[in-house]
Amino acid sequence: MNTPSVADDPRGWEEACLRGNAGTLGVIDAQARARGMLDWQRCVQVRRAMFAPAVSGDAREASMPEVDRGAATQARVLASALATRASILALDVAGASAWSTTPALAQSTTLLADATRLWAEALCGNDPEAVLRRARELETLARARKQGLVVVDAATLDALATLESGDVKDGLARARRASRMAAAEGIGPMTVLAHVVLARARRAHGQPHLGAHIAATVALHVSASCRAWATWERMLGAGAAAAPPEDVTAPLHALLHGAQRGDRIAYQGALAEADRAPLPAFARRDLAALQELLDVEAYPLATAAWASGEVDAIPLGLDASGTGVQARAYVLARPGVDGRRVLASGVALARADTGASVVPGAVDQARTDSAVAALLLAGAAGVDTGAFFLRLYGFPLHERHRGVLRVLLHRVRARVSGWAELEHEGGRATLVPSRPVLFPDPRCEPADADVLSVAAHHGRLVARELAEALGLPLRRAQDALKRLAEAGVFRAIPDGRIVHYVLEDTTFTQLTPPA
Repeated sequence: MNTPSVADDPRGWEEACLRGNAGTLGVIDAQARARGMLDWQRCVQVRRAMFAPAVSGDAREASMPEVDRGAATQARVLASALATRASILALDVAGASAWSTTPALAQSTTLLADATRLWAEALCGNDPEAVLRRARELETLARARKQGLVVVDAATLDALATLESGDVKDGLARARRASRMAAAEGIGPMTVLAHVVLARARRAHGQPHLGAHIAATVALHVSASCRAWATWERMLGAGAAAAPPEDVTAPLHALLHGAQRGDRIAYQGALAEADRAPLPAFARRDLAALQELLDVEAYPLATAAWASGEVDAIPLGLDASGTGVQARAYVLARPGVDGRRVLASGVALARADTGASVVPGAVDQARTDSAVAALLLAGAAGVDTGAFFLRLYGFPLHERHRGVLRVLLHRVRARVSGWAELEHEGGRATLVPSRPVLFPDPRCEPADADVLSVAAHHGRLVARELAEALGLPLRRAQDALKRLAEAGVFRAIPDGRIVHYVLEDTTFTQLTPPA
């Protein structure tokens, strides 16, 4: 990377600030200071503060400069834009608001200034549909003006806004596109932002292991002050690490640990702390959903369909694994109370609150356990056996299937012996528990979760390695990898008679350090 050689060449300084690495940024910083170019020095300092270490071989991190209130110059606009994005990576709403409203940005009519203000609006949750529409307009304008920086930035914002609108499938497609565009453009700050949005999209799409892997990779390349969003996504996808983070994500860490320990006091304290934290709108949405999934005392609103058993996919991919439990989700069933699902991480909390005992899962009885879970969720009202059969088997109940239904209900009766009674008459089936229990619901187990977990760890694997890691028949491992390759998660690379499967997104294999 060549450093600017002409002191009055703003384009050269801008390119150096955006594309410089740890070593060249140190040289540029010294050069700007020596020439008395304080605005460009501040811009370089903002850029250096986003990535660690600040200088190659130096463990210390550069500190973010104070908000600049000076009039608009190209350096000040760029510094404010970069600092806004650093605040976004830090989940710092107040910081993003302060930097996005500097006089330099307020006076600027550039597309970069427009994009920066739009990011600040998105962080506050202001009119997601309007943010989405304007992000797409910005990308179109930036393409026409050949401003690659803003094209990538607007595409990333488009992906986030699409996710927040509820269109997870399209949001993932747009996040993958933005991530690849960012990597091709090679602008560090925008690349990291695009990758962390991709991590969020992967989780929301029901692939939390992949999202956590991307987030963990991103965290290796950003400074501690800009690591909060990546930490947030990693915790929601893979659970909280032992050591608490020293940033705005600390309440999430305490909340997960409090729930997993069954410590109601610690859990409630973490919730209160999270309520006081100045989190972005999308993070608050995560917290609200997570509370409903973890806490049986929380009334489910956003997650009502999952809690009642209408849908099986865990909302927002919030299935960070619990401790001491086998399944990702359980049904809490109590005498005289409708059943409801609870996330694995909330099992200990549910046990502490209700005195429920955990029923071990049975690997070879997935259909039977699914039937038990469905009946427990139905509560005292029971279920119509026709609808019950259709849900479990995927085809209508005909007279020739009556024997299959009888066998299934016989197995259910044997499975719940000692703690529940099955009643079946008049075309309805009811399961009445005699004491509180937490029963595993196999229907919430993602079909490829274990495959993705192994792949996220290794990055590249062959079917035999996967089969050995999971104890699967080779044919089943081959089918799983082929199916995920067809879905775009893996890229198949033939090597003679062996096919290697590589996680498709660049961040699954190696993230080029942005600084």
